[in-house]
Amino acid sequence: MSEALAQMILPLRFDQSYSFDNFYDEDEFVLHALVSAIQSPAEHFVLISGGIASGKTHLINASAAFCQKNGIAFQYFNAEQLMQYGSDIITACSESSVLLIDDIQLLAGNSEWERKLYDLYNESQRENWIFIAACKKDNLASFELKDLCSRLDSGFQLTLDSRDETTLKKIIEFRTHLLGLSINKDVLNYLFSHYPRDLKQQLNLIKKLSERSLVQKRKLTIPFIKATME
Repeated sequence: MSEALAQMILPLRFDQSYSFDNFYDEDEFVLHALVSAIQSPAEHFVLISGGIASGKTHLINASAAFCQKNGIAFQYFNAEQLMQYGSDIITACSESSVLLIDDIQLLAGNSEWERKLYDLYNESQRENWIFIAACKKDNLASFELKDLCSRLDSGFQLTLDSRDETTLKKIIEFRTHLLGLSINKDVLNYLFSHYPRDLKQQLNLIKKLSERSLVQKRKLTIPFIKATME
């Protein structure tokens, strides 16, 4: 890989819309655990696992934002982008305090990348830096390198629960309050019965509605939503 190419694609940009402050964590266990892992690590490998839309990507990106805000050297990668390149794209991890890789299950079955993950895990133990990875729940078994499986399974694990409709509504309510607005149960029920229940789409909808609400100085009501979205 040429130096020019490496500089163009490294480091990969994390999504700055995610933070620990806007992650809904009812008892804040996950947030406290991640902050502790980054600031005062007892373990050098942390695995964040969970199902679709459970918050894995949010936490990986929020960890990057936390590192940036607190002056902690880090590298962030998304496995989907990494698959386009050779494993030598990740170098000199010892120069960073934290390495973050999202969706590592996408690298399963790729012998070059499985070996790289294995080496990165071992390097983090030897050289005293933190490796935090996110993986779709129950996908560790899809890795063919068994030594890698055992290592990934041996670190500190944060398993995120699947989000049912009740939890999704709590997240929407929480994020709406962060935008400086209130939302009642009738409005929440309306949103979930008239629009896709996908969390990302719901959050985008709330963002759009909140912007219109602030401009027009109106509360989030069903008539307002109907008028805005029609």
